[in-house]
Amino acid sequence: MFITARRYSTQSCSAAILHSVYRRVVLGVARSSFQRNGLQGFIKRKTSSYVSTLLSNPSKLTFKWRCMVSQRQETQAGTGNLLDFLNLINDSTKYIVTLAAGGVLVWHHDIYVSWCLLGSVVAVYVCKVLKRAINMQRPAYARKQDPGMPSSHASSLAYLAVYLAIAWKPAQPALAFTGLLVAAFLIPLRVILGYHSIPQVLVGAILGAVSAGGWNTLGQHLIHPVLKSNPSCRQLLAAATLAAVMCYMVTAFRSK
Repeated sequence: MFITARRYSTQSCSAAILHSVYRRVVLGVARSSFQRNGLQGFIKRKTSSYVSTLLSNPSKLTFKWRCMVSQRQETQAGTGNLLDFLNLINDSTKYIVTLAAGGVLVWHHDIYVSWCLLGSVVAVYVCKVLKRAINMQRPAYARKQDPGMPSSHASSLAYLAVYLAIAWKPAQPALAFTGLLVAAFLIPLRVILGYHSIPQVLVGAILGAVSAGGWNTLGQHLIHPVLKSNPSCRQLLAAATLAAVMCYMVTAFRSK
């Protein structure tokens, strides 16, 4: 591999030197020829010379191009593993988040967790409804063909990160900051990997963050006091959250 890299580097340097010499010679000849015979004669002679050279020895004209193609292929091969790794992270995110949410709901099903998870599912389906209503297509290079405005992945990640940051900031600021960093890393992958445009991801992230703030405020000032004093309401919230999470899990695992 090292020998191959040195060979391509040597070829690239040689091609660059030849290209520089070629430009100096040709431009000098072209300038003097143009001054003597005018534009029409210059174009005729250079076209004839180019065609003759191409027919007699095409490799002289294609050497630099072949070096550039080789370097391009090496670059693509080098970044291929990185893109595969990023794709793996992106594809597994929804499964990890969904399973983690289900596990937290089962093992720690208090009113705060239930209210947070119910809000996340509500935000996802609001985002999906907006997608159908706005009906803005994804970019031409996108891997999917369904509407993409706003990005539901960006909305979900932003919702969870912002909601947990609000909840954890007083007691565990390091965890709150870590959650925001993870979301800031995962959300741009939707653009990098060709699923959404930048505006679609930005709108989705803003929608998720605003939903998290509003849902948290609604819970603290209106819902939580009612739930603490009414056991039947707590049971209703737990049942609604479980049904919503199960519905989302089925949808997530069925979608590609």
